Amino acid sequence: CEARAIPWIEFKKGERKDEIVQPYRDRFQGRTGVVLVGVAQERASGWTATRTRQGRRVDFTYRRKSVCVNHYYFYLIDPEWGPAFLKVCGYAPYAIKLCLNGHEWAKRQLRRPRIAFTALDNGFLTCADPRTLQAVCDRLSERDIEAFFARWLARLPLPLTPEASQPPGQACDSEVIERGYDRPRPQALSLSSKARRHSQRSSPERAPPRLRM
Repeated sequence: CEARAIPWIEFKKGERKDEIVQPYRDRFQGRTGVVLVGVAQERASGWTATRTRQGRRVDFTYRRKSVCVNHYYFYLIDPEWGPAFLKVCGYAPYAIKLCLNGHEWAKRQLRRPRIAFTALDNGFLTCADPRTLQAVCDRLSERDIEAFFARWLARLPLPLTPEASQPPGQACDSEVIERGYDRPRPQALSLSSKARRHSQRSSPERAPPRLRM
């Protein structure tokens, strides 16, 4: 952060992070980049070891436990998704949470062909071309999330190098574990795609069906 003049914030317990970050987003200059990096102590699932001795032989057994450790928040402006953040646990196995908003993604897709719209806080009130808006919402998929994930994994300093995070015979993958779609209200079109993602060595779950608006 010092080398790149990126703000560093230590969040205190109970603070609303989005309210603290928003003024930095408003002042951010540029199409894409890291707005700030924040750190907060939060609970995580970690490992603990118990040593057992039998004569000269020493063994260890391992189990999961709750630990309070530093988590690092990378608040970003992405060219495709706009405001987003990655949260990285500072304790092995270094879980990563990705938070995106599908409304922001859809807005950027509409601005490219210069389609006029009126945005709500988390949706659309009006759109000059509702059919195109519906098509944009329908085509949002896991590939778009994966592209974001890959783009920033290549840029951010993370605890594990690509070689360390992918031992022989295993692949580090990510999984959508939460997705929501808002039902449209009268005179409003709404899409919500907020995904939390954790790095893990498994195959992605099958995505839930999309609600048409």
